[in-house]
Amino acid sequence: MNHTFQSKWLALTTIFVVGTHASAAQMDKDVHARGKIVSLQAAAGCGIIKFGSPVTYQIMSGDRDLLGKQVVVVVECVEMPELSGKIPQFSVGDIHDLVLTRRNVHKIENSSPIDSQWFYLRSAKVAK
Repeated sequence: MNHTFQSKWLALTTIFVVGTHASAAQMDKDVHARGKIVSLQAAAGCGIIKFGSPVTYQIMSGDRDLLGKQVVVVVECVEMPELSGKIPQFSVGDIHDLVLTRRNVHKIENSSPIDSQWFYLRSAKVAK
């Protein structure tokens, strides 16, 4: 290898490793945001087994990387909201203050794999 190629390769490798490390660290942090429900799909059969229901939120404030975007959040038993925290019900148009995570902190069961871009709901409350 010539010296110029080695230098460029080393620089790119360093950027990739540092960038990957930063992303991994960010995945462990909770994300705080306010969002409005634009769609939801209740998981059939929730109750005995904690199934996850995908709820799509339009992010209105909070994390700047998510601001204005729609994100899918896996909510534990959306038809049994008392399991999900302080939300009396989940309905399209509701606005919630959310704490989101990339980790399955509530050990939610899913019949199919969860998309890596989705979040899990750590906690939520009705926005005031």
